[in-house]
Amino acid sequence: MRISDVQRGKPTVLQVVPGAKDDFGPLPAMTEVEIFSSGLESEALLRVGKSTWKIEGANVHHQDLLSGVLVRALPRVAWVAAREPRDEKLAATSLVVEIREFPSENVWPQPVDLGVDEKVVEAVRSKRKSLSSIGDVIAWLEERVLVTDLGGSTRVLLSSSPNPQADQRSAFRLYGRGWMVDVARDVEDRLLVTRVIEAKRTQSDDERRPILLVRGQFRFVDHTVAGRFRGTARSELDQIVGEAGSYLAIWREYNKLERRSIQRRARDFGWLSYHSRQPLADGRWRFHLKDDERLEDCMRALEESESVDLEAAAIPPAELTEPIDVDADQEDSNGRGRIFAGECVGYDRRRLTLDLRLPAGNDEDRDPPPDTGVLFMSLGGDRTRLERRRKAQALIASAECPMPQLGLLIEGKVVPERRRRGEKPMSAAAREAFGGEPTGRQIEALKVALNTPDIALIQGPPGTGKTRTIAALQARLSEIAEDTDGVSGRYLLTSYQHDAVENVASATQVFGLPAIKVGRKRGQTEESDGFERWRQERVDAVRAKLAAADELPASEALRRCRDLAVGYLHAPSRAEDVAGLLTAVREIAAPHVPPGVTDRLLELAQRLRSSAAPHGDADPDVEQAIKAVRGLRCSQAAFSDDGDSQARKALRRLQRLSVVTQEEEALLERAASWDIDVPPDFLPALAELQGALIDRLTPDERPNSAPMVSEDVEHALGSTIDALREAVRSSRGGVEAVLHEFLDDLDNDRSGTRDAVERYTVVLAATCQQAVGYQMSLLKGENNVFETVVVDEAARANPLDLFIPMALAERRIILVGDHRQLPHILDQEIESDLDSDVSAKTQEMLRTSLFERLFAQLRERERADGIKRTVTLDVQYRMHPVLGDFVSDTFYAPHGEGFSSGRPPGDFAHNLTRYDSAVAAWVDVPIGHGAERRGQSKSRGSEAKWIANEAHRLMTERPELSVGVISFYSAQVNEILRHMEPLGMTEQLEDGALRIHDSWRTTRSDSGKLTERLRVGTVDAFQGKEFDVVLLSMTRSNDIAADQPKLLRRKYGHLMLENRLCVAMSRQKRLLIVVGDSGMLTGEQAAEAVPGLVRFLKLCGGDHGVQLHA
Repeated sequence: MRISDVQRGKPTVLQVVPGAKDDFGPLPAMTEVEIFSSGLESEALLRVGKSTWKIEGANVHHQDLLSGVLVRALPRVAWVAAREPRDEKLAATSLVVEIREFPSENVWPQPVDLGVDEKVVEAVRSKRKSLSSIGDVIAWLEERVLVTDLGGSTRVLLSSSPNPQADQRSAFRLYGRGWMVDVARDVEDRLLVTRVIEAKRTQSDDERRPILLVRGQFRFVDHTVAGRFRGTARSELDQIVGEAGSYLAIWREYNKLERRSIQRRARDFGWLSYHSRQPLADGRWRFHLKDDERLEDCMRALEESESVDLEAAAIPPAELTEPIDVDADQEDSNGRGRIFAGECVGYDRRRLTLDLRLPAGNDEDRDPPPDTGVLFMSLGGDRTRLERRRKAQALIASAECPMPQLGLLIEGKVVPERRRRGEKPMSAAAREAFGGEPTGRQIEALKVALNTPDIALIQGPPGTGKTRTIAALQARLSEIAEDTDGVSGRYLLTSYQHDAVENVASATQVFGLPAIKVGRKRGQTEESDGFERWRQERVDAVRAKLAAADELPASEALRRCRDLAVGYLHAPSRAEDVAGLLTAVREIAAPHVPPGVTDRLLELAQRLRSSAAPHGDADPDVEQAIKAVRGLRCSQAAFSDDGDSQARKALRRLQRLSVVTQEEEALLERAASWDIDVPPDFLPALAELQGALIDRLTPDERPNSAPMVSEDVEHALGSTIDALREAVRSSRGGVEAVLHEFLDDLDNDRSGTRDAVERYTVVLAATCQQAVGYQMSLLKGENNVFETVVVDEAARANPLDLFIPMALAERRIILVGDHRQLPHILDQEIESDLDSDVSAKTQEMLRTSLFERLFAQLRERERADGIKRTVTLDVQYRMHPVLGDFVSDTFYAPHGEGFSSGRPPGDFAHNLTRYDSAVAAWVDVPIGHGAERRGQSKSRGSEAKWIANEAHRLMTERPELSVGVISFYSAQVNEILRHMEPLGMTEQLEDGALRIHDSWRTTRSDSGKLTERLRVGTVDAFQGKEFDVVLLSMTRSNDIAADQPKLLRRKYGHLMLENRLCVAMSRQKRLLIVVGDSGMLTGEQAAEAVPGLVRFLKLCGGDHGVQLHA
């Protein structure tokens, strides 16, 4: 704390002036000073640093006070409380000095560590809600208790403890700015903070326990379990990570390999030289290329790439010209300042031009590319991504993250735990988040997550409600923290990709506020999270409330006047129109506001009318034509009355003026001659023509400059609205007025509303990478630590990306996922290298998700220490019970993770012809209809054509049903999309790619919710998705004789990957249709290679299935 914050010791305040010198120089207030006597001459001196002044009291009284201080010669501290003159730029001619004296002073020569444990941390957090970490608490204590000496050491104000306990030795109390800290030695002879007490302002010093001034090297240190364990963990991790087979070390090396692979690809591409560039009107930049030896190779590489980002610079970067050093840190890799990079969206070989489209953002803040320079494969995004991974892995491996035991847990080692107070899993808010009564396993999941000493894993098989479990967990965590700590931005909700984050964030609301997603996906111009849905729900609720209320005239007047005022401020108009507006406001407000307010409105309206410039006489033919055009009947009911005669009148008057085109005249003639009793089909065109003619005929009476907002008018309108607000507040309609204001903010100030929610929301959401991105740093500052981190779809995240949010967690990490579904994806080039360079064990460690690794390790530990850390949700709600049982029995029950179904069969009726009541269907397309087309990616036209036609039939029969079409091969996806094009279900883009046509993209579910109607893609595009009906293309159909185990892979390919099959066969709600060659599923080899498909074919032959032939 500052010296001027000292409030203990005997106070003396005196005013001094310089003796020999004329002034004290520019000495600022609150500066610490030393006051002492010169010795032989007994002169009073004041010293600051190397400067010393002879001083004396400003008068006799102050001289006596000064002499008394020097005579007593007690230990003291002193500072400048005030100065004259006050302007610190001027030299001080007198000082007011405050002195605090103490009975004695001690010096403790050895450094003194004052330990802070979990109990103290929680106690301080309960009083200071902005402190989010142990580091924050220590900094807060040091800032309030320790006084820095002029010489750089520290001082404390200390007394014996007022209430020492029998088991406390050497107990004492420290006095700080507004707070007191009790300290005692523990059984291991360490000094620990036992209590932090807020000091009462009226509290006086106890003479029986005098406060002493103690000098020494004092500091508060982390004595939590994590803090004490940090050193031990660091030593142990250093040894483990240095050994072969360390999980953390293997992924560190993988990150280096990926960096090398990216740089190698960039080097292979090289760079293109350009001699000029220009911005285009649509936001693109066009570069004019030099025709050099690199041009042909680079152009060929661009043709072979689906998408590539290029960066513009004056010269090629060092990564392309210097040897690759994968061991070097990348701290300075962005030292080139802002980069100019964008997606290559076109090039012209003949004209030697190349176009870049920049990512969405603020173009005003973006520097243009160099006038001349080079274009090369952009490494900026990869640099940032890999560096974030490297830092997170290093923090965990060195035990420097907030949870120092994390690295040992990942390595599968035993760590000490601190048992905490058990938290109850359920509350009203949690139950509301579940949307009903949760299952026993969901309650258990909350209990495990809340009370884990470090990490908890929740496995969520398909449709078992993991998203709602996450929402309920966020609600309970926030309730627990509400009374003990600040909750704003306390929890991080994250996942490996934007779609997954947006999905879980949109389902989360805590204390009535949504989770706010930080960071956007590339090219996204608006946030996509729970905010917009939350805002619309609030708008609907407020409107419903107002519609049900008996609205009083005052609140109605307020709303109408406010709307008129906003319209004027946004679009000021001519004086005559403003006068009319003021008159309307006066008439509406008059019954509710004081006469002085309406008198001001009347006065302004009269002044504006008198000042309005008179306009020349209007052309009577034009006025008649305008009246006739305004009389056109553009609605069906109005036109049936006299629409033809009004059209004839308008046509006749317009023909005199020669102001209509031939097409417009033909439309009017058609309307004038319409005499059949059928609703006309041209009314929309007639309405559009009416508006165009009124604009064309109305004279432009605007002055040379656009009207400006009048300050007098703005003030009068503001005063009227303020008076109406006061009238509403004092009436029974005050609640309605507040609701109107809230509705106005929600409707008209979306960015302001979002900013407010962002400041106060409990849960922040971001992808793993953007959890440490720039936008997050703006919200969290330098101390980017979260009490709890929840990761959804954790089994899909690359462990290096998963390390990033895990390294931010201080109290608990909750991983939610399913290792029976899709795993993380490795870089194909690196994976190929690893197959030949590393052991099978290392390959297995790289291909096994961190979620699966921890799930197995922690489940094993449960048997040893009895602490529950893993839960598998066991009731699915997504699909028909028969299909749910099939998925459970096939993919989960063999591992002890089976689940049941929680909804009755009647909820899943589809009523589709051809399938009757079946929920499982096999459509046989034998090899005689055409075998698979071989290549790197497989396809089969006969299956694709049948699937396209059947999807069209089903969606035409039941437009409200959603349909998912899944294949294991991208080539088959393209084949299906191609067969859908003649049916109008897909459309071709400029680059030749096919996409779902807009008319087939969305539908309304039974509940009225807008949902995706049709999706066609590989399995990877379907995890986390669900559809009423799923058509699964088996694709593989061949006559390969798999008489050897190694030939099974050639015959069945991706069908043998159990986790991919699990995802593909668990996306449906009502009906799963598998289309394929049943001949591939006969014999023992099929039962061994693809047991899931064999089992499904058998299901289709039972009571709940059907087998068809294409």
